[in-house]
Amino acid sequence: MVLCPCPGIKNVGFTSSHAFLGRGHPMTEQQPMADVSSTIAEAIDRMVQRINRFKIDPGFSQQVEERSRKVPDFAMDDRQILRHLMVLIAYSNNANSVKVTRLVESEVFESIFQKYFVEKKTSELTAKSIVDDCWADLRAIRFKYKVDAWVRCARCLHAIQGRHGSFMKYLDDVGLPSPIKSECDIRAFWEGFDKIRAYLLALNFPYFANFTSLCHLLLHLGFDCAKPDIIVMKVAVDLGIVSEPPKQKKNPEKSRAHPEASLKKAIKTIQAYAVSRNTRAPVIDLYFLIHGRQAAAIGLVDPAYYSSES
Repeated sequence: MVLCPCPGIKNVGFTSSHAFLGRGHPMTEQQPMADVSSTIAEAIDRMVQRINRFKIDPGFSQQVEERSRKVPDFAMDDRQILRHLMVLIAYSNNANSVKVTRLVESEVFESIFQKYFVEKKTSELTAKSIVDDCWADLRAIRFKYKVDAWVRCARCLHAIQGRHGSFMKYLDDVGLPSPIKSECDIRAFWEGFDKIRAYLLALNFPYFANFTSLCHLLLHLGFDCAKPDIIVMKVAVDLGIVSEPPKQKKNPEKSRAHPEASLKKAIKTIQAYAVSRNTRAPVIDLYFLIHGRQAAAIGLVDPAYYSSES
């Protein structure tokens, strides 16, 4: 176990005999958690325990195992990073996930990626040429401005490469802890997160200078994070982690977006709970998605899970 350099902080290590119950399932034996009340911890425990009772294997345990083991690949080159960014952008803004999955797994998407983002120089890229040539094949992403975001991402990655060698080399230099094993690591993670975000904002990096999108990217790359989207935040409200956002003045039936402080509090709670239960934040993120009825996650539990909710 790597010791936390911060004085007065309890380290929580990961061991093969005590880290998980069964095949990667988080423990629910309580350990101390900073900034997380016992009431919230017990509420998450109850959710975890109930999901474990209704889980459908092997799919559920495979997902937990995958999220438990995934770590950042700092050798990943910028071409691979760009493809990851393009895929995440394609799925954004309520695009139909089934149609987008079909697109990004197709030869059409791969040929567009190769033709425009591999074979061409960054300086030669224009969103207009891609839209003019390929929009009929790209309609699943919903909005043409996403193509412009792809091009801008490519240019920003080129700038980062010139300064730091690669995007992953930059993240490595920032020093985000992975995996997170202590409260000290959580603090270090958010210090690094703020540095990364400030840098991306300075570069005018599309999408991923946004708080939620950057969380999503870091989760996708294997860091101990979660994406505070609508589903995760709804569960955070249900569990008492954050308050409901205020209602819109013009349409009182709808809520405003959660303030950034609430998004951060939800993710920090997930991280702290994961440390206390000797598991990882991406695993707890999966439990939130299941409980929140994410379309891609509801099939991991028996439908009776939802009918038996109290």
